[in-house]
Amino acid sequence: MTVEHIKAEILAWQTALQAADAGDFRGAIRLFEPISDTSKILVNVALLHDRLGERAEAIANFSQAIEMDGYLAIAYFQRGVAYFHAEEYDKALLDFSAAQDKMRTNLEINYEVLGLNYKLKLPEIHFNKWLTLRKLGQTTESSILLQKMTQAAPSPQMTAPIEAAQKSPEEAAPCSMVRPLPLYHHLINYMHMYSRSERYTDRRRARYSY
Repeated sequence: MTVEHIKAEILAWQTALQAADAGDFRGAIRLFEPISDTSKILVNVALLHDRLGERAEAIANFSQAIEMDGYLAIAYFQRGVAYFHAEEYDKALLDFSAAQDKMRTNLEINYEVLGLNYKLKLPEIHFNKWLTLRKLGQTTESSILLQKMTQAAPSPQMTAPIEAAQKSPEEAAPCSMVRPLPLYHHLINYMHMYSRSERYTDRRRARYSY
């Protein structure tokens, strides 16, 4: 990949993000699609389709992202949410379980270092999995998971949804990536910082070389 190609991709990425920020989600999708050869861009396209209510397209793009990066917990998580809303609860359960597995021993994954301003938290995955088990009528498994969640002293952010779901199970909705819609950004700032660090190191070497 040439430098010019990289510059063009970064420009297209930034232009697509600007379109999304302006609320032009359809335009953002059109701008992303020519450069949708990475899991990050595919997740962005999936999130935009989901925001437009185009669930099938969202699921398809999440699936492509997962094919490219099988460890992408956030893609499993969000595809699970899409399946849940489509009432495909068996598939939703598989995805929430996969997202849980990808967390390994972590309580959260901070995607900010990868350009996405979002933290995927294990309690949110457990909550979604619990809702899905209830929808599937798996009462024993859902009760065990609820006990596990409550014993873990859930945060105030999770206590309210759990209590609300117990009172009105039919109205309960899974946790999802919140608005304003977070999208993957190109790691321009990280590249810039790295470049500055390299220049600083080169100057020091020149200063102290004999």
